[in-house]
Amino acid sequence: MEMVFTPKGRLSTYVRMMWLNDGYTPSSSKERVLPSTACQLIINLAGAPFRHFDKSNPDKEYCYDSAVLTGIRSHHIFLDSYSRISTIGVIFRTGAIPALFGIPAYELHNQVVSLKNVLNTETSRLLGTLEEAADPNQKIRIVANFLMDLLDKDVKPNPAIQHSVHLISKTHGTTPIAEIRDHIGYSRRHFSHLFKKLIGLTPKQYARLSRFQHALDIIHQCNISDWTRFALGLGYYDQSHFIHDFQSFSDLSPDEYRRYKPKQKNHIPM
Repeated sequence: MEMVFTPKGRLSTYVRMMWLNDGYTPSSSKERVLPSTACQLIINLAGAPFRHFDKSNPDKEYCYDSAVLTGIRSHHIFLDSYSRISTIGVIFRTGAIPALFGIPAYELHNQVVSLKNVLNTETSRLLGTLEEAADPNQKIRIVANFLMDLLDKDVKPNPAIQHSVHLISKTHGTTPIAEIRDHIGYSRRHFSHLFKKLIGLTPKQYARLSRFQHALDIIHQCNISDWTRFALGLGYYDQSHFIHDFQSFSDLSPDEYRRYKPKQKNHIPM
């Protein structure tokens, strides 16, 4: 069973989507999880811990509690597939980490953190309430209400950074960062600082990741016959530039990724 919920009201400013997945059947014990452009909250409804493995050493294990915050990442990780059998999660928008958890987003860059290390007693209360709830819709409401209680009403979204993120995402990372910066009137240093605080990456890093994700979308859906033409169409200098960027995020060539044919573009069974 899969459910998706889009919040309304003030929470929608910081939450892009909530989801619940119960009954996932993994085809392998490990998955290569590719980096995406969002921080997330993920809760294992079975109460089991989350495990992932080092990108350079898949035998090196990291273990967390059943509720984790994942920061925006610039490289892949290997995940224990059985951690995903019954989960509920939240995909955050710009500025959510400071507004909800009181920390700058860059502190979570390339990190998976047990939620209780950020919120101590609140985490235990959330997990206990979820355990008592039998209805999936009720579980989603519980998480939504939990986030609303966390929301710092004195924190206001920065419209200039929100606009910048929207523009980078809309153009899939092809708009020059200097052009965006000049448009909003921020200095290079100030723009980079605010962007990292709210997103977790510099503007250029975020643009690269947005372009990579756009490439994944197309490769996942289409049969690419001309990689050079494809690369140029995405704004890369040439095919070599595209392949180098793709490998830096995934440790796979585009051809290798295509051969896997994953059901979910960011999760590749190993």
